[in-house]
Amino acid sequence: MGVSIAPIGEGLTPRGRALLAAASILFGLLAIVSEANMSVILVLASFLMVFIYLSKVTLDFKINVARKLKARRIFEKPIVEGRPLKVTVRIENPTLAPLEIIEIFDPYPSKFRLHRGSNTSIAYIPASGFFELSYEVLPVLGKHEFGNPRIVIRDPAGLFSREIELRVNNVVEVQPRYEPIHRRGLLVVPTLMPGGVSSIKRRGIGMQFMDIREYVPGDEYRKIEWKATARTGRLMVKEFEQESSLEVMLILDTRDTMSYGVLGQTKLEYVVRGAAAIAGYLLRRGDFVGLAYASMDGLRVLKPRRGPAHFKLLMRALAKITWPIPGLMGSTPLHTVIRQAASRATRRGKNLFIVFSDLEMPAEELPLYINLFSKLRGMRSEVIVISPYTPLFEVKGMSGMSAVIYRLYASRSIREREKTVRALLRHGIPLVNVGPEDLVTHTLLRIEAIRQRLS
Repeated sequence: MGVSIAPIGEGLTPRGRALLAAASILFGLLAIVSEANMSVILVLASFLMVFIYLSKVTLDFKINVARKLKARRIFEKPIVEGRPLKVTVRIENPTLAPLEIIEIFDPYPSKFRLHRGSNTSIAYIPASGFFELSYEVLPVLGKHEFGNPRIVIRDPAGLFSREIELRVNNVVEVQPRYEPIHRRGLLVVPTLMPGGVSSIKRRGIGMQFMDIREYVPGDEYRKIEWKATARTGRLMVKEFEQESSLEVMLILDTRDTMSYGVLGQTKLEYVVRGAAAIAGYLLRRGDFVGLAYASMDGLRVLKPRRGPAHFKLLMRALAKITWPIPGLMGSTPLHTVIRQAASRATRRGKNLFIVFSDLEMPAEELPLYINLFSKLRGMRSEVIVISPYTPLFEVKGMSGMSAVIYRLYASRSIREREKTVRALLRHGIPLVNVGPEDLVTHTLLRIEAIRQRLS
C-alpha cells in the first residue's frame, strides 16, 4: 500500500493552456490599442498571475493529501475462469481535508473482459472517509496482474493536473473451470473393440461395490451384507471390483503454440481444464496424481500424492500458470519438464506419465523426445502423449463454407502428423490426437486400459 507520484503526470491541462494563450493575445491587443493605459494591463496581468499561483498552491495541497491515501483491492474468492469476478478498489482518506472531483481509473489485465459496471469514476473522498469503485470482469485462467489504480487530481479551476498511482496487491490466480467426472459409468475398464467401446469388469477385493452374492466358505465375515441376508434368509456377501492404484504424473506443455487461437477456446485452456477434471477423478479413485509444467516464471513440479487436500494444491498450482508471450521462449523446454517430473516420481517403475502437448516443434527435436520416452519405458513406466490437434480446435469456431475450406487446408497437415504418430508408435509410445470435446474421454480410456493391464 502507498502512493507513488507518476513522473509524467503533472502539467497544464488543455484548459490551462487555452487560458494562457487567450491572455497573451488579449494583453497584446490591449497594448497595441491602449499604449497610454499600461496600468490596466499590469493590473489584469497581476490578477491572472495571482489566480494561476493560487490554483497551483491548491493543487499542491491536494497532492499532499493524496500522498497519505491508503488503497486496497478486494476480490471475491475463489476466482474461477469465466465466472464474473467483482473487483472493488477501496481508497481511504485518513486526513482532515477532503479530495474533491478526482478521476479514478483501475486497469484490469488485458485478457480479462469487462462484464458489468465501469472501471473509471469521478469521485469525492471525504475527510476521514473512503470511496469504493466496484465493477465486474470475466477472468481467464492462470496468473494475471492488475495495473496500479491511477488518480488524476486537478485544481478547482482545472488549470493544472497531476496523476498518481496507488500501490496495491495486483496479482490474481484464476483456477480453471471444469466439470467433475462422476465415477459411475467410468468405473469399469474400457477397452476398444472392433465394434466400439465395451467394458470389462474383474471381481476381487477393491474399493468399488459391484454386486451381492451368496456366501461361500472362505469369504471374509466383514464382507457380509446384513440387510440382504435378512431380506433373503440366506447369508449374502458384498462383492467388489478389483482395482489397482496408479501413480500418474500430468505433464502440461505451456509453450506459446498452445495459446494460439480464440481466447477461451485455446489448446492451453482445454488442457488445463482437462487436467483438473482428470486429477479430480483419479484422486477420488485413490490414485496418486502429480503435476508438472513450465511457466514464464519458472518450473513447477508437484510430487504425486492423493487425497482431497492434494486436489486443492493441484488446483492452486494450475491457477499459477502464466500465459506465454508469443515469440518469446522464456519458459523451460518441455523435455526438461519431463525429466524433472520423472525425477520426482515416488515409485521405481510402474508410473504413468501423461504428456499433454500439441508437438508443434521442429522435426529435428522429435528424436529427442522419442529417446526420452523410450528411457521412461525402459524403467517400466508407461507414457501416453495426448496431443490437442490444432485443426480440431481452430475449426470449432467456424461454420459453413469457411469450415469446409479450412478442413481442406488442414488436410495437408494430416500427412505430417501421421509421420509423427508412426515414429512414436515404432517405439511403443501411443499418441492420441484429440479435439476440445474428446480430450478428457480419450485420456480416461487410456488410463483405465492401463489400469486393467497392471491389475
